Amino acid sequence: MKNMIKGILFVSCLVLVACGSASDTENNTANNQQSNNNGKSDDAKGVELPLGSDCDIDSKCQDGYCAPKADDFCDGVCRAFTATGESCADPREQCDGRIDQCDMGVFEAVCKTKKLKGETCLFGQCDANTAYCKTEGTMEEGVCADLIAVDEPCPARFGCQEGLYCDALAAAPTCKVQAKLGQACDSDALFSCVGFLECDETSSLCVERAAFTCN
Repeated sequence: MKNMIKGILFVSCLVLVACGSASDTENNTANNQQSNNNGKSDDAKGVELPLGSDCDIDSKCQDGYCAPKADDFCDGVCRAFTATGESCADPREQCDGRIDQCDMGVFEAVCKTKKLKGETCLFGQCDANTAYCKTEGTMEEGVCADLIAVDEPCPARFGCQEGLYCDALAAAPTCKVQAKLGQACDSDALFSCVGFLECDETSSLCVERAAFTCN
């Protein structure tokens, strides 16, 4: 089961790399930085393509994102963000991370305005850069609360501050610091390495993920 979950998350990471997903989860990995500045990175400033242009990364698109042309997520085209209230169920649809995030509801996934600290919420509705939905259960209504600091309890298995992960397999889960490249990590814990690094099961060190290549 653990390997299956890791496989799903790995595919999700590839999609995030290709599509520049804004923080739709409350895991606070590298995606949190992408939701700011319309996904534009310092490395790609000055290279902004109009909508409809061929692209390979979000930061090259002007007023939009790089949407995959096909299911292989290799070739892309600059496309306008999905509007507030529109469906984001298709992984090729992307909400405008400056104002919205994809609210993965029970029956539908829709771009909705991010909720702020103190507002009532369901799982995944809070602005993951600053808050998480603190509830008694995953499907119950809660309140957007401050992200959890290092060594503090994370009973819901998520909600840690950026650069931390929830050691969910521990008897009493707490937020721990994510390891960097070459540092020791916990191969049994998801997201124990920072960003898109992964924990090698043999060496228990954080390593680069295998490069994604297009056929």
